[in-house]
Amino acid sequence: MGAETIKIEVLYPELSNLYGDYYNAKYLAGCIDNAELIYTSNDEEPAFVSQKIDMIYMGSMSERNQEFALGHLMKYKDKLKELIEQDVVFLATGNALELFGNYIQDEDRKIPCLGALDFHAVRQMNDRRNCFFLGKYKDMKIVGHKGQFSFCHGTLAKQKNIKVLGGFGINLNSKSEGIFYKNFYGTYILGPFLLLNPYFVKLILNKLGVDETLKFEKEIIDAYNDRLERLEQPGTEFLMGAE
Repeated sequence: MGAETIKIEVLYPELSNLYGDYYNAKYLAGCIDNAELIYTSNDEEPAFVSQKIDMIYMGSMSERNQEFALGHLMKYKDKLKELIEQDVVFLATGNALELFGNYIQDEDRKIPCLGALDFHAVRQMNDRRNCFFLGKYKDMKIVGHKGQFSFCHGTLAKQKNIKVLGGFGINLNSKSEGIFYKNFYGTYILGPFLLLNPYFVKLILNKLGVDETLKFEKEIIDAYNDRLERLEQPGTEFLMGAE
C-alpha cells in the first residue's frame, strides 16, 4: 500500500443515511490505513469540485430529501459525469442511484436528474415492495434486503449486473439488480450493503488500489457465510408482505 491518502467523500450524510447507509463508507475507510473520510453537508460545495477524490458515496434517503439533494447537485452534473467517465469509484445505495439517471417519473411529475447515466426511475408511492435479496455478480454471491417505492428502467437498467437468484431486480420484470457502469456501482440494496458483502468490499478496495485485507475479516466473512447459507436454503421466502 502506498503512502498517498485515499479520499472518500460522503455526500449529504444528514440526508442520505436513512438506513444507516454512511456506515458503508466508515467501514470501508476502516479497512484502509491511509483513508480520509470527507463528509459534505448540503450547504457546502462538494470536495470533488476542487480536490482529487478517489471515491464518492451516497446512501438512501426519503423522496423529499432525494429531491432536496438533487437540487444541490444539479450545478455539478457535468463534473459528476466527467468523474464517472474518468473511472472514479462511486457507490450509491438505495434510491441514491436514481439521482444519476435522466429523470424520475412521479405520476404526472417528471423530475430532471443528473443525466450522468442512461436510465430513468418510476415512483409508485402507493405500492412499496420489500424483499430479501440473493444474487450473483461475477464469482461472488450478493446478499441483502430491499424496500422500494421506485424502480429503474432504460438502457443501463437492461444490463446484466447482479444476476437475481432470489428477490426482485432493478424493476419487477428484470432479473438483474443494480446500475453498474465503469467504476460506478448503484444498487437498491439498503443500509449496510458493504458490511453484508465482504467480497464486494474487496472489489472496491482493489479498484482503489489498496490492500484487500478487511477490518474484522474473519467475523464479517463468517456472518456473510451464515446469511448466505440461510438464504440458499430450499423454500426460502424472499418477498416480504406478499400475499
